[in-house]
Parts: sequence; C-alpha cells; structure tokens
Amino acid sequence: MHGLFAPNIAPIIMTQRWTEVAIRRKRFDGVVRDHTVAGGSGLFFRVTKHGSYWKWRGSIKGQTHRRNLGTVRDVPLAEALSTAKSFSANIKNGLPPEYGPAVTSDLTFEEAYFAYITSEEFKLKKPAYQASFKLRMEKWVVEGKSLSAKRLAMSKENKDLRKNKIGGVQLAKIDQTMARSL
Repeated sequence: MHGLFAPNIAPIIMTQRWTEVAIRRKRFDGVVRDHTVAGGSGLFFRVTKHGSYWKWRGSIKGQTHRRNLGTVRDVPLAEALSTAKSFSANIKNGLPPEYGPAVTSDLTFEEAYFAYITSEEFKLKKPAYQASFKLRMEKWVVEGKSLSAKRLAMSKENKDLRKNKIGGVQLAKIDQTMARSL
C-alpha cells in the first residue's frame, strides 16, 4: 500500500565520493535517483531518463530553497560546488541564494539609466512600461538635465525630491546596508 503513495524518486545515496568522471558516466537505471555530493553544501545531482542535472537544496529557519544549476555536461563539478557554497552562505546571511555582486564597473545610476533607455531591450518594451519606468527613475535617480516635461514640472513643485537623488552613486559601491538606507 505504501508503494502507491511513495514518490517515484529513490532516496538520496550518500555512500560514494563523486568525481567529475564518475558523475558524467552515471546512467539512468529506470528510477530517478538523487546523488549527494559530499561537502557540497547542499549540492546533488539527479539522474533521469532525460539526463543528469545539478541541483541545490538548502534550508534555514524552516524555509527551503531549491535551485537548478544546469546539466552535468554543461556545468563542471568545480563550478557547481562554488555556486552551491555561495548559495548556502547567502541564505545563512538572510539573503536570496543568487545574491552576489552583480556590478563591477564604475557606472553610476544615472549612466546605467541612460544606457538602458537607449538599449534595444528597452525599445522592445511596451510604451506604457517605458513611460512608467522613465517617470519613476526620474523621480529618484536622474538629475534634471534631461527630465521629461512631466517630471520637470513636478520637480519644480517639489524641491525635496532633488535632495534625494542617487544618480551620482556608483552601482559597484552599493551594498545591502547602503541600499536599505537609500
């Protein structure tokens, strides 16, 4: 009776120390199996009839996080391990698993804004999105040199907005503490 309700996934096997070659050679044997990578900070790989995939699982304070990292063929073991370790460290610090330093250049918010609104990606967005995005960014980020007419009129009425502008702040220097204070 219990077999009817059990999922079609075999229990995690933890008896083998996996190498890159052994993981790539592991084949589907009729049952979907998860294999834990020792010392992988929640990293495991799942072998299915469609292939083998890196997965990560971590939990903290009763909340479980799961992420797919890619196929075993596309992502090397070393890269999967480092990704899993960074995911685990992030959730221990109360951050989303993928959190990381996204920007390494010296772009300011204002430069990034102008680069984005002139990009092909932005031009493909709906006009309502474009107008809304520009209006909101001009309220908090962009200084007065190229504001839309609507935002310029609002800016003249409300001088308090000008002191809150963050357009000159470099993106690379923003950390979690600074972002919360802005």
